[in-house]
Amino acid sequence: MTDSGSPEATDRKGPPPREITRAVRLLWVGLFAAPILSLCLIALYAVQARDWLTSLAILGSGTMVASGFALLGTLFGFLFGVPHVVQHGAGGQQPSSVASLERNNERPRYLASTNLEQISDWLTKILVGAGLAELRSLPKGFSDMGDTFAPAFGTFPSSKTFALGLIMFSSVVGFLLGYLFIRLYLTGVLEAFEE
Repeated sequence: MTDSGSPEATDRKGPPPREITRAVRLLWVGLFAAPILSLCLIALYAVQARDWLTSLAILGSGTMVASGFALLGTLFGFLFGVPHVVQHGAGGQQPSSVASLERNNERPRYLASTNLEQISDWLTKILVGAGLAELRSLPKGFSDMGDTFAPAFGTFPSSKTFALGLIMFSSVVGFLLGYLFIRLYLTGVLEAFEE
């Protein structure tokens, strides 16, 4: 048992590894349960159709719309979650973090090509900048998207609302899946590969 004044006790920050593992596991279960929930909601929505062919069409269309926007969200999550790597600056200068590592005779943990990281940074900045510039037209854009996808969910008064809700739900879940996969797993895999 270590006392609170020992170096081991002061070096460790944050929750213990067991609590982190449990939290990550619960998060993954929740995120993987979300697609099942969306399929159940689509099926419940499709039941209101009068004939089974229309119900199957709504179920198929809803599944495709949800899957497409979940994949799009996953791509954005991937772009936002790409890890930053230590790299040499212009003219061979090193960032202070690398210089301090070399002063302590330590090797940087992860050095690799930064092309994907740079593309991710550019796209992230472009998307955030364009999103902020077009913030006023966002409600109209959502309304137009709802009008586009509403026929896939039948001719019900709630078709547009259901389509928009499904699109937003799937996009957010996809984003979180992509981001968390990159942040929790890919960084460790890349570090292990470089050792």
